[in-house]
Amino acid sequence: MHFVIPVITDKHAMHTLGLLNPDTVFQRKGKHNEFYPYTPTLKPDQEDLWNVHQEIIDTSVKMADGDPIILYDLGDQGQGMKYTDDVENVHLANHIMAPYWNLVPWMQIPNLVRAYLVAGTSSHDHGAGSLTIVIAQMLQGEFKDKEIIPVYHGITTVAPGIDIDYSHHGPGQSARTWLEGNTARYYLRDIMMSDLMEGRTPPKIVLRGDKHSIIFEELSIWNKNRFVKSQFAMIPPLCKMGDFARQVTKSLSKIIYGGVIFEIVDGRMMEPVWITRTEDIRRKDKLEWTEQKSTGILSKLLKKSS
Repeated sequence: MHFVIPVITDKHAMHTLGLLNPDTVFQRKGKHNEFYPYTPTLKPDQEDLWNVHQEIIDTSVKMADGDPIILYDLGDQGQGMKYTDDVENVHLANHIMAPYWNLVPWMQIPNLVRAYLVAGTSSHDHGAGSLTIVIAQMLQGEFKDKEIIPVYHGITTVAPGIDIDYSHHGPGQSARTWLEGNTARYYLRDIMMSDLMEGRTPPKIVLRGDKHSIIFEELSIWNKNRFVKSQFAMIPPLCKMGDFARQVTKSLSKIIYGGVIFEIVDGRMMEPVWITRTEDIRRKDKLEWTEQKSTGILSKLLKKSS
């Protein structure tokens, strides 16, 4: 048994710093009130995002080598209409088509058999998971050989003893570098202990998005004469940092974007493959100082006294 599990999240399509497929087909109104199709020209930041997204796709295909691929997309497919600063435009049709086209390359993979599309934050999902539901139905109608599942929160048994718990919202990131991962570990410990106290086996891995950060933690709990082990993964976004994200993250100096690929081989979970980019987003400059002779009053006085 061998299959591959790519995980992506927070694409925020239609934000100027969000993921956008260069093959997206939009409709524009002409001067005679007819609509005609056009494809967008990507901005430099969008090119960066699309390149790393394409690398995740290509690596998933290579790792699978014809075996099944199961995609987990953890939400915030689009930017939504609540926060309209830095959106490409407010044409609702475009806010549907852009997230749809971002997922088309995945659907075109012959051995992709299933995709879980998680409903994200209400303000980005047009309320009550609406965008996620619409996209899932559009994809299912076009790619009938794929199983497209819209969901808020789920758990999948992908192999005996390997359950994946997935949702959009999770713990916040730590406020200081030396505290990194503490909140995630408490969050994971709570899930594990709750399951163990109720006689259930905790999930092997817990996947979350939303916080636009990257965290990977492993935790062991001694229970009934054995260690029970689980992992937590906060998946980085496929977007860059706009004004609201800068506020929420308290002006982080760097951004990390990308995704991760898990692999199951003969019932064992292999080491995850992270495909990411890191950028320092601070403005950098250096003041160049040159020595100049003083022509002020003090220098003239010094010359007279000498």
